[in-house]
Amino acid sequence: MFEIDDDYLYLNEQRILKSGKTYTLKGTNVQLSTPENLLAGTRMFIQHADIRNTNYKGLNQAGDRYSFTVDSPNPFHLTDPYTLTMGYDQKLSSAQVAIYYLDEQQRKWVHVGGEVDPKKHVITARVPHFSTYAVFSDDQSPDIIIFEAEPGEKAVKLKFKAEDASGVSYYRLLKNGKEIATLQGTDEVYTDHDVKPDTVYTYQLISGDIYGNESSQTIQARTKSASISGVKTPPKTEQPELGNKHQNTKQSAALNKETEKRVVDEAGNDQGIAQPAPNKPLPNTATNMLWYLLMGMIIFSLGISILFWLWLKRRRQV
Repeated sequence: MFEIDDDYLYLNEQRILKSGKTYTLKGTNVQLSTPENLLAGTRMFIQHADIRNTNYKGLNQAGDRYSFTVDSPNPFHLTDPYTLTMGYDQKLSSAQVAIYYLDEQQRKWVHVGGEVDPKKHVITARVPHFSTYAVFSDDQSPDIIIFEAEPGEKAVKLKFKAEDASGVSYYRLLKNGKEIATLQGTDEVYTDHDVKPDTVYTYQLISGDIYGNESSQTIQARTKSASISGVKTPPKTEQPELGNKHQNTKQSAALNKETEKRVVDEAGNDQGIAQPAPNKPLPNTATNMLWYLLMGMIIFSLGISILFWLWLKRRRQV
């Protein structure tokens, strides 16, 4: 392999690069400027990229797409960024084109950006590493995937999240048609403290990307009723399960009739409902009866034994 001393790079051919030099891919608008601290002997290989098996949802193919492979004598040597210039379709708006690189693990395109030259129809960006690069246009609005409210008595907590191929740049929050906050694209939570209890509020979330594409979503939230300070709600007690109302009433009346015994004196006058006698200790009669029974059985058994012994004694004498 020999070194070619010109300012061109060629498709499917490896080329030794020099530091601080700008190369042009032969027959294209693609240019590559190398950093000053590039190691001697660094090689570059370029080939046309096939993006059909990659995820570029929300993006439109807008220009050049190439895969760049760098072979450095010391892979652990860090250099300054390269400068990459790529062309885009003249029919497209320069306000919505950018350079993207392919995340090899997720097979997803990541926004790089770049400075557009609308006269030459090229876009230039500084790139810290090499992979597959392509030019896309983004005319799709962000996709709002989460927008929900957690209302309290004195505040409403809003949670939100949107996704966009070029990244979410900002959020705007409106309450009842009036803007209350402008947030960064990395924010996901906002708490509105300017609320009243037991009131319905309408919130609108507007999500936008760097190219001005916007989407919106609206929800309603009712704050909780105000609680009275110092007053505690008594706990609910479980009521016994009632059966047939008529049957229960009838049984109750019968029970009351049985238990309510009237006291009548010798003259036949009603003295009212008898009061229950005070509690008195019961006599220990059960224990005494058991003891008497046991003793009687012992004496009876002893008598039988004596009679049997006397009977045997008489028979022996005969």
